[in-house]
Amino acid sequence: MENFHRRDDALPRDHEKITAASTASTHSRQEHADPRIQESADHVLNDATDLNRHDASKDAATGGSPSFETEMGTDPADVTDTKTEHVHLNSLEGMRTYICDSCGAEIIADPTTVSTRCGFCNNTFIATERLSETRVPDFIIPFALDKKAMQDAFVRATEGKYLLPPTFRRSHILQEATGAYVPYWFHDGSVSGTLHLRAQDVTTWTEGDYQCTQTFIFDVLREGSADFRAIPVCATSKLESERSEGVEPYDMADSREFSTAYLSGYAASTYDIEAIATQKRANERVTRTFEDLVRESVHGHQLVQVVEAHTHVEHANTWFALLPIWLIVVAYGGVNYPFAINGVTGEVVGEFPISTRRLWALRALWCLPLMLLAGVMAWIFI
Repeated sequence: MENFHRRDDALPRDHEKITAASTASTHSRQEHADPRIQESADHVLNDATDLNRHDASKDAATGGSPSFETEMGTDPADVTDTKTEHVHLNSLEGMRTYICDSCGAEIIADPTTVSTRCGFCNNTFIATERLSETRVPDFIIPFALDKKAMQDAFVRATEGKYLLPPTFRRSHILQEATGAYVPYWFHDGSVSGTLHLRAQDVTTWTEGDYQCTQTFIFDVLREGSADFRAIPVCATSKLESERSEGVEPYDMADSREFSTAYLSGYAASTYDIEAIATQKRANERVTRTFEDLVRESVHGHQLVQVVEAHTHVEHANTWFALLPIWLIVVAYGGVNYPFAINGVTGEVVGEFPISTRRLWALRALWCLPLMLLAGVMAWIFI
């Protein structure tokens, strides 16, 4: 149970106990063979899902296969300059070589690769030995959206965006689309702390020619604790947090016991960030949500702000999982725009192009009332 004790120094010093339901107690890894992790009461998974507040970095623009342009009818004798490109062996350092189970071809891939397509037979290759070298996922959330459904979700995400160029919906080109199982660490534990808050109530009224304002300020002290479960943090450095957290939330009821059969047809990679290195980000998310819960427990005031907080986070268990994300690159106007799309809900995260004409029109609408007001003021006082 969670106990919050309130002390309002400007009010009678009676104590109010607020009881809220907490999540289930801690559990062992062996007890979670087929996890159905329930989302914690603090709704940390709901953080940062507004599409307009997430800007995916253009630095994530894709590499892809090189393109070649050939000009027909050129006489080799007319060629005065030739260029030969060499691939340095240093560029392959750190890569690993696998053998395709279907055709026997060599596959050179990133050492974190778990699943990819063979470039010769186009079958899905699964590096099961790579999983045994690191850690087998405790659970997986399978893809619910195929490529067509993903494209429909992307089109829906463009609706209602006034600043989007009018031609974007019919002129954009889907250059790349990769369904990938992205590694995440999930954290369980508890958080406790003491918060000093300041509540404020303001009343205004008019007395004759005077406008009166009365402000009441209250110092509030809260102590509390809460359990948390399934706080996700991305476990790969190849996907920035704006996109990896932006595609949340995921419903843990969709989780399944891990099986390599789910990887067929999709790319997958294991973690390159250790679990302990993700605890800091998990603590930040838990602490922010805990402070919001405590602040919301102070009722009856117009404004409540956190003045000072002392919190402590205890980690109980850590889970390793693979979550489905569509990673796409959309070309428009000669620029590549990377997006991430939740493979279950269709949540789209990325930076859409902006119409310069519409942006200036919107700015003009903002400035027009100010210009009219300035003109009226000048006409009155001059």
